[in-house]
Parts: sequence; structure tokens; C-alpha cells
Amino acid sequence: MKALDTLRNIDVTTVLAVIVASALLHICATLAAPSLATSPAFSRLNPVLPLNAMTVLPPVAPGKQPLPFMAPDARVAMCRFDTFQSPVSLSAMLPAPGWTLAIYTPTGGNIYAVSGQARQAMHANIRLVPTGDIFTGLTAEARGNTSSAQQPLTFAIREGIAVVRAPDRGDAYRGLTEAILAKARCAPVTN
Repeated sequence: MKALDTLRNIDVTTVLAVIVASALLHICATLAAPSLATSPAFSRLNPVLPLNAMTVLPPVAPGKQPLPFMAPDARVAMCRFDTFQSPVSLSAMLPAPGWTLAIYTPTGGNIYAVSGQARQAMHANIRLVPTGDIFTGLTAEARGNTSSAQQPLTFAIREGIAVVRAPDRGDAYRGLTEAILAKARCAPVTN
């Protein structure tokens, strides 16, 4: 009987207010987490990766991970870029499903991601320019290209990390995977 009396005395409005407040707190904590990280990925990779150059990382092994919790079923190439001196050209081939290219800000925000397709290889061609750049270069015709040529996607970002991820399909495919990752490019644009 006492349990039934206790249930009758609970104020439903208070319970709902506690649930809503808890949900709001959870959402705020989730959104604030990247800004509050004491050692974000960018600061960990800064001394390891050369500037404006794609680097194929060695396979993930216990105790030899550039970042915590990296999956051992993938190979990765990364580029730490900075567009302060000049725009940066980024290109990669994504030959099959499971291959991805993503661009991250220094705080871990993802500004672009593309994945490989099942029926055709995806060739990603991206131009990274300094924030605030309105003019991103000459038109295709002014550079001597036909207007039907595929133009690079342009993103305004000061610095960050580009990541090409390839699935590790085993020893038989390792050489091919590493060769495709080695062809990924990240370099300053010289005009």
C-alpha cells in the first residue's frame, strides 16, 4: 500500500522537467566535447605529419597508433594542410566501396566527406583556399581547359587534416591498396 501511495504523490510535471533538463544537458555536453578536448587529433598529428604533403601511415598495430581507437581493418593516408601561403590542391582516387576521403577542421569538425562507389572509381579533385577568399582562380577557359572538364570542388578553410581511408582486404590486396594510397596528392597550388 505504501508503494502505491508514493506513486500517487509523484508530481508528473517535475518528472518531465527532469527528463527534459537531462536531455538538454546531454546535448550540450555532446556539442561542447570537441572544444573541450585536451588533446585533439590535430595537435597529436601536427608534429607527425609534414605540412601540405600526403603521408601513408603504417598499418595499425598495438601501441603504434597515431590516434587512439584507430581501426586495424583500414589503411590511412593523411595530409595536414595550411592554406596561409597558397591554396592547396587535394586529389585522391576512391576505387571501390569502403574507400573514403574526408576533410576535418583543427577542432575535429568534418567539412567534407565522399566515399567510393560500387560501379565506378571516384576521382576526388579538391581545392582548399584560405578563409575569406572570394576569388578562387582563373576560369577553366582562361587556364586553357574546355568548359566540360571537371572542375575541382573549392572549400574555404585555413588549416586542417585530409584523410583518405582504404579498407584492408588482406595480404593479397595490400600492395594494390598501398599503391593507390601513394597516388593521393596534397600540395600547394603554384600559379
